[in-house]
Amino acid sequence: GPFVSLINNVDLSLYDVVLKLHTKNTKDQSLIKLRGIYINREQWSQFLLEPLLYNVNTIDMILSEFKNNKNLNMAGSKYCFTLIKSHYQKYKDKLSELALMFGYSIEKLNKLRFCAGTMFYIRASLLKSIQNKVNIDFFDEEKDQKSSTDFSYAHAFERLFAIIATNDGGKCKELMYPIKENIKYYYLT
Repeated sequence: GPFVSLINNVDLSLYDVVLKLHTKNTKDQSLIKLRGIYINREQWSQFLLEPLLYNVNTIDMILSEFKNNKNLNMAGSKYCFTLIKSHYQKYKDKLSELALMFGYSIEKLNKLRFCAGTMFYIRASLLKSIQNKVNIDFFDEEKDQKSSTDFSYAHAFERLFAIIATNDGGKCKELMYPIKENIKYYYLT
């Protein structure tokens, strides 16, 4: 919600690329399953942020790639890209509603990957398709949501960004960073 509200108040034509970041709740230490491994919320934040902001050279490389590759529309952590089709029935109606509202097709949905955690670089011009079509009030019904696993319009938007980025043949790049040895993974059987 806040990101959509923000882009409604920004002249996107002034920017080539937008880096979408936000805070994460790291106090909840429940494990999250991400691409087959279990990590805690603090580790999840590392998986989201470090490929995007590891150091100045990383940022320069990413921005250079956007400049030189006109088909590149989105870049996010490789560790967080996951198939949209997971839990599809849970959010099908809201995602279909948003796609229709913004003029996108969801026919290839089962093959798309989205950036779980919603932190990524995206071409500013792509955000114009959703600019000023909804405001923060659109998300009001969900402000009392009890669980981060409840499927909401915010979750639908998380997936919609992948649809926007890959529309008309656009590409998403999955970024990596050097894994630190102090990160422990939990494989549960």
